Amino acid sequence: MNKLKKFVEDGGYIFSEDWVLTEFLQEAWGHLVRAGQYLRDQKVDVYPAPGATAEPLMRGVFVSKSGQIDKPISGELLKGEKWRTSPAEDTQRIGEAIKGALKAPSAEWVIDDESPWIEVMNKNEVLILMRSKKLASDANVKGNDTVAFTFKAGKGRILHVLSHFGRQNNAEGDFDLQNLLLNFLMEAYRVNKQLQQQGAGK
Repeated sequence: MNKLKKFVEDGGYIFSEDWVLTEFLQEAWGHLVRAGQYLRDQKVDVYPAPGATAEPLMRGVFVSKSGQIDKPISGELLKGEKWRTSPAEDTQRIGEAIKGALKAPSAEWVIDDESPWIEVMNKNEVLILMRSKKLASDANVKGNDTVAFTFKAGKGRILHVLSHFGRQNNAEGDFDLQNLLLNFLMEAYRVNKQLQQQGAGK
């Protein structure tokens, strides 16, 4: 455990899931996160936590490819329709079109039997990325509805998800949730390159 903790603090990035919360994260950073009681196998809703959509790790998560704007907003076509009203009404239509480029901000998350729910101890240092309304309504979970979180430790970073990430996909089959892990890997690569350059410059 100490070697893994040092790895992160020296600039390493670790993606973890399920029981790693119990076996590693709460042992190394128990003041930040802890494991709760075990959940039963179920499917729950999942949506972006308030304020998390601005986080680079959430880029492309919950965004539908089929819902993207087809044409540039130049006064001609949008989804095959012509602008035909006043500038104020056109502005409203632009806003509606942008909203249409986003899915209803929810997806489905599969929880395996005996996955521990997540208890965030310090919300100033831990950024909750995704939550579940169904978990929040579960009296046994005591309001701990976190599905995914991240925090920085030293020069490195942790990304953790409830249950197993490999079982998650949305109903449309676009695998938009996979962008969360892809963004994390891209950031890990970028930070690693920066650390290498800093080391070479000494």
